[in-house]
Amino acid sequence: MEPLSEDISEEIEKKKTYIQSMYPFYGYGIYAILLKEENLENPKKLIGLAGFSNGDEGLELGYILHRNFRGKGYAREACEELIKFAREILYAEEIYCKIDENNTKSRILCESLGFRLDSVDTNKKIVYKKEL
Repeated sequence: MEPLSEDISEEIEKKKTYIQSMYPFYGYGIYAILLKEENLENPKKLIGLAGFSNGDEGLELGYILHRNFRGKGYAREACEELIKFAREILYAEEIYCKIDENNTKSRILCESLGFRLDSVDTNKKIVYKKEL
């Protein structure tokens, strides 16, 4: 997943374009992570992105948080909801994620969410899979 833009307006415009093309076709995509006290009318508290894409091995879960909001449980909360969405709405049988081998915190998060280590790809990304 590409890094968040520092310019919130630019990020919102990029996501609008993405949503208009991806969601009608697949029924899923990347979602904004907003602080709960904020809403879509006041998007100044966009703190990250999380969602699904069609990856090499099926339905790939990905997320990214602004550095000021990491380690506070937001990624876990987003991933838990996305796993539920994949199971109950998309009827997915399995999802996976690829984590940089040096990203220890994301590796711990994946394992704590029930993902199991599957393989290491050619780009030295660690592949985790979760049966639903």
